[in-house]
Amino acid sequence: MTPDPGTKGDGVRLVHLSDIHFSGYSSRWEPNIDQRRELVRDLARLVNGDGPVDGVLVGGDIAKTAAREQYEVASEWLDEVCRAGKCPTERVWVVPGNHDIDRSPHDAILWRPYLLSLVREALASNNFELVDRLIRDWFLLDASADRLFESLASYNEFATTLNCPTTADLPSWTDLTLDLDGLQVQLTGLNSVLFSDTRDYEHMPSLALGLRQCEFDTADGRLQLALVHHPPEWIGDWDHVARHFFSRVHLVLFGHEHRFETHQPEDEGAVIVRAGAVGPEEGGLAEYVPSWNLITLRREDPCVEIMIEPRVWSPEQTRFVAHSDGTTVRRVRIDLSQIDRPSAPPAEADREEANVMSASPLIPGPHEVAAGEPVPSAIDRGRARQITVKFLKLPKTRQRAIAKVLGVDDGLSDADPRRVGSEILVRVRHANMIGQLVERLGDA
Repeated sequence: MTPDPGTKGDGVRLVHLSDIHFSGYSSRWEPNIDQRRELVRDLARLVNGDGPVDGVLVGGDIAKTAAREQYEVASEWLDEVCRAGKCPTERVWVVPGNHDIDRSPHDAILWRPYLLSLVREALASNNFELVDRLIRDWFLLDASADRLFESLASYNEFATTLNCPTTADLPSWTDLTLDLDGLQVQLTGLNSVLFSDTRDYEHMPSLALGLRQCEFDTADGRLQLALVHHPPEWIGDWDHVARHFFSRVHLVLFGHEHRFETHQPEDEGAVIVRAGAVGPEEGGLAEYVPSWNLITLRREDPCVEIMIEPRVWSPEQTRFVAHSDGTTVRRVRIDLSQIDRPSAPPAEADREEANVMSASPLIPGPHEVAAGEPVPSAIDRGRARQITVKFLKLPKTRQRAIAKVLGVDDGLSDADPRRVGSEILVRVRHANMIGQLVERLGDA
């Protein structure tokens, strides 16, 4: 069994990067390939000096034009990043950016501009309740809601293999894989491109998150991290949702702006970090210099120390070096009162409302844990994610073949094709056949 990073007592280390803009060209023509290659080497140097990383957080704009081949190149490069960081390749989490929208299906949905105009009118008049209602009505109640996500189809194929897709009924994802010396690390990835189109720049701030995405679960003994592509100045309902970020989240990671920045509005409160950009577009502004962040989390009761080490491209040295801002250390206060007590599932009254996803479909969510049963350990969560991502990266035909061998394929032909992999894993868990699945994956 692979040991779970984050349980070693030396903190949790995370690579934070964004705006890679893979174009899907061959290695000879791929823009910014030199910077990407040097980022891998820079990470390897840091890891050799200070130890491996525990995860990679990608803040959107993975592709340039959301073409399938661009995500294939991105997947290969992210595997290189993981190998350089001595990090399990399944420990990559992603959110979509505006460049992850395929404009062809986006433009073909003729009623989508009408929805966007309604949202922008509501944002202009600060009618945030109407924005939330539009999101509910168009995404949760409308039978054609899935069409709104056709423009994210290629992105979702890629994100699904990492167990963090975005859908109409669940635009955000939450993962509980990581553990910081007994403190659960809750990662939440939000979709800030629900209402993004080619006119974003003309109507700033024209985007909306919606309150539902931002109602972070506040279970005791959790360090909350949120990953979002667009920063506040692009989010029209930010004033409506910001209170949830600053009262419930300890570390908020943004992308999009192609520049590094970090600040902490209140002492021991939420820490805000902007990633910079790995690969600015050709012809971009001079201040858009490639950069990425190495973030280290350490538990120091009653706080958690967050050390942010930005790395920036040096044209003179032709490699990544320490940012002129230097390493920044912040401290966030967290309720640690429940950490050393036995874990317990939600109270009966809260079971129906529990909406936090587990690390994988192979682990029951909080609302599925029976009273008196222990919640999965950090090692269990890490192992479950490892198996999940390995399975979800298989071709769909191979997934179905394994389901047939295990006898959990009944009715799969009627399942949503985009969710077949996750549905198979849920069935495997219910049939207590995880061991048999692992054996089959050994042959994959």
